[in-house]
Order: sequence, then C-alpha cells, then structure tokens
Amino acid sequence: MLRPFSAAWLALALLGGCALQPTCTTQPATTLDVRFPTGALPVADASLNGVSVPMVIDTGASASFVTPQAVHRVGLAVSKKADIPGYGAGGPTRSRTAEIKDFRLGPHLHGRISMPVTGLADRATAREVYLGGAIGNNVLGQFDLDIDLAQSRITLAPPNACNKPDIKAATQKMSPHRIHYRRAVTGSPEFPVTVDGSR
Repeated sequence: MLRPFSAAWLALALLGGCALQPTCTTQPATTLDVRFPTGALPVADASLNGVSVPMVIDTGASASFVTPQAVHRVGLAVSKKADIPGYGAGGPTRSRTAEIKDFRLGPHLHGRISMPVTGLADRATAREVYLGGAIGNNVLGQFDLDIDLAQSRITLAPPNACNKPDIKAATQKMSPHRIHYRRAVTGSPEFPVTVDGSR
C-alpha cells in the first residue's frame, strides 16, 4: 500500500532512506500514458478531487504546482496568503497554496497533497492548450522513472520494487550510454551538454 503524498511523508521518506539496507518490495509500478499536445512537453492526466486534469510531467521542476485555470475548473480551496516561496527563471516568487484532498496519478498513486498555484512560464503554450499544472520532483523524485517517449509512456516504480520495467529488453536494439548527472540546488538533475563544441 502506498502512503499519501504529504509533506510529512516526503520528509520521512527522505530521512529514512539511510537507515536500512534496501530490500525488494512488491509495490506495483504505475505506467502513465503520455501525449505531446504542444509538441514538446510530455503531458499525462492526473485526478484532482475526482476531476481529470492534464499536467506536464516535469523532471526539471523541484515542486509540483497547479495553474489558476485548474483551481477554477476543479474548484480547489486556496490559501488567502501567498505564503509559498518559489524560484524560477524570472527570479523569486510567492504563491498561494491549493489543498487537494484526493490526488491520483495512475491507478496506484493517491493521497492528499498541497500545491502552489502559479501560471505556466510559457504563456503562449498556456493560451493554446489547457494544462492544469506540472508534476515535479517532490512526487517524481520518490520513484525510479522509465521514460519511454517513443512509446508515449512513463513508468514510476518504487525505488526497491521487484517489478521494475525491463529496461534491458527495451534497449536491446540500442547502444545504451550512461550519462552522469548532478543535482542542482533545487534538487533537479543537471546533465552535461555540449553545443557546437562548447560545454
């Protein structure tokens, strides 16, 4: 049984990882069908209080968030004060908090969660396609991800699950290349990239 996505649970999960030797669990993996309505961003449907909401799967976001449009469509309760600090390309911001009593992502992941309310950085995208927010690393970081864009699916498996996706079989026709990365201050992964010979 998976525990709810709450701040307390996330903190315990982060603190508890060093205490015991990893063991193989039987918790189920969750496979999400993704689509690309804007041509670039992987989008999957989440359920917010029983309402289906398209959300970006964003491994570059340190926290998940919902847009004001999603708050309005779902009818989410929102804090009166802008009390959640955030940091992005435009500098520091503060956002109000939406309380989601029943958050579901796929058939196995569910619970309560609080999310900042903020607009998408790409306003042109937001105008053309309704996107209700993003699922960031406060949720995604608790799982091993198998991102298969060619098959339009993303699988989230508990870190010590027995039934992880068979990545070896999926890459038999490819030449896998390991890429080392480091975590940024926000917790997001940073990958080395070379463009026209410049790192």
